[in-house]
Amino acid sequence: MTSRKPPHWPAEIEFITSPRYHISVKPATLTLLRPSIPHPKLPSCPINPLVRIRVIADLAHPACGQHGLFALKRIPPRSHIIDYIGQVHCQDRPNSDYDLSLYRSQDGVNVGVDATEMGNEARFVNDYRGIQEKPNAAFNEYRTAVGEMRMSIWSSSEGIKKGEEIVVSYGKSWWQSRAGCSLSSQRVFHSSATRSAGQKNPYDALGVTKNASAAEIKKTYFALARKYHPDTNPDKDAQAKFVEIQQAYDILKDEKKRAAYDQYGAASQQPGFDPNAFARNPFADAAGGFGGFRDFGGTQSDLFSQLFGGAFGGAARSAGFAQSSRGADIEARVNVAFMDACKGTVRTVNINPVSTCPTCSGTGLKRGAKRATCSSCHGTGTRTFVIDSGFQMASTCGTCLGTGSTVPRGSQCDQCGGQGHIRSKKSINVDIPPGVEDGMTIRVPGAGDAPLTGKGSHGDLLVRVGVAPSKIFRRQGANLHHEARIPLHTALLGGRIRVPTLDGHVDVRVPNGTQHGEEMILRNHGVPSVFGGGKGDLFVSFTIQLPRSLTARQREILQQYADDVEGRNTTWRNSAVHDKDEVGSTASRSKEAKDGSVDNEKEGSTETGRNDDPSENAERETRKKVLV
Repeated sequence: MTSRKPPHWPAEIEFITSPRYHISVKPATLTLLRPSIPHPKLPSCPINPLVRIRVIADLAHPACGQHGLFALKRIPPRSHIIDYIGQVHCQDRPNSDYDLSLYRSQDGVNVGVDATEMGNEARFVNDYRGIQEKPNAAFNEYRTAVGEMRMSIWSSSEGIKKGEEIVVSYGKSWWQSRAGCSLSSQRVFHSSATRSAGQKNPYDALGVTKNASAAEIKKTYFALARKYHPDTNPDKDAQAKFVEIQQAYDILKDEKKRAAYDQYGAASQQPGFDPNAFARNPFADAAGGFGGFRDFGGTQSDLFSQLFGGAFGGAARSAGFAQSSRGADIEARVNVAFMDACKGTVRTVNINPVSTCPTCSGTGLKRGAKRATCSSCHGTGTRTFVIDSGFQMASTCGTCLGTGSTVPRGSQCDQCGGQGHIRSKKSINVDIPPGVEDGMTIRVPGAGDAPLTGKGSHGDLLVRVGVAPSKIFRRQGANLHHEARIPLHTALLGGRIRVPTLDGHVDVRVPNGTQHGEEMILRNHGVPSVFGGGKGDLFVSFTIQLPRSLTARQREILQQYADDVEGRNTTWRNSAVHDKDEVGSTASRSKEAKDGSVDNEKEGSTETGRNDDPSENAERETRKKVLV
């Protein structure tokens, strides 16, 4: 489905809010990517309120004049930001700069998400190289509440500040694989540049000496980047020069890369190169050692990740055995009341995790069938690659993922289609800890999907908590804020009021002379910290309520107070007020007599009527004394 486009959305790109599935995705694979049960509508991803597409105007930015994705507000650490939406396919698209790896099956089927022609805001996330020292976000695959597998972007352990650009790492080898491709693509300028075999000396490219300081290299880079940026320089060779400058700066700004280049030359920048692999000389003890020969160390999984990154040029994911050692995470959402979030509760979450097929016990084979030898690695589980300078590197086979065998056609299990896994319904009781905040994610270890290849641990269940707002309290971290309304006389003379807390109402003494907006702190009456460390405090702010109307007596008293404060004489004012009261009282009594409440024959002067009631006269005389 399509929806309203976000600001700065390109006209030539289709904005979609849920994945589109290409015809190349086979039914057996589709059942693993999304629920096989009928579902009228998969969850959509409308315009995200956390992010905004903006045109980059900073001349020092590698993508000046192009687009980036920025945070509209602070994003907490390890929080889900946005899903990467695009066309889900099973094709090889090596020239696409917006294709991420989503899933690899045991029989060598690769699934990608391509946002070249259609997608959402996530397609504008740039690579961190040349922008920041490290990425503030990362890709992570998970399953939605209805079980659909998606690639998403999550904030790092440090969170993302308001207005900060969201940047990730697309994998160094992905950029390297773009050598010789068209340089008109946006993302080439959003990352470290690609490296070819004939790469120019980085010192010569920047025009600095080998002993140049880091500050000098940085200053020279920014000056050259402004000069040769394709958006500001019309020269046809400016684009190639700009990429060359990016390449050189990517090496020299990093101390480790620079040291490796100084020691090993251009070979240190080739895919799969590991300087730690040259740590020892196996021939050192024989014949005095042979200079230049070193032992090849490092793990195959690390090498495979460096060589290929993610399939289709996507997110940096572990490959080989490392990829199959853990299942995918599942995401769910629960909503809780404010008081439940403060005190803790338990919620039941219904999920559809991937589990091992009970029919074939995860083998993917029919009864009596056997696996066939992998045709790519011939059963070895590894493949050998030759890089520059004649080095040979062995890596995990991408077809069988190191197992050395695949499931033959026609031998697939009928229940799981040869995948070895099925989807099942399950209910999980999730403990909501006291003090959880709105938007926090609770991780339930081992409640996610089973690993789709090989053996390993299950993924986790990520439960995002939504907390309803309170009409009584306003929360800031572990502290609570409450607004208490007090009448004018309590603010002036002091008194006691009832204040609500999480554990019920308590009596609070209000000091005399309390001002509007003053606060009182009730220690340890806040919310327990979800990270430990005790409870917060309750801040009670006083709001003084003024009466909308006054009786005659209240007005007299307040007027006398005002006259006393301002130093005015109140004798003549009191006399006039009493005369007015007496006339009003006489008129009131006359009206009562006419209505039949008092006999007309008994009407007398007002003075006589007052003298007939000694108690009333005594009270009036007392009041006069008080006022005078």
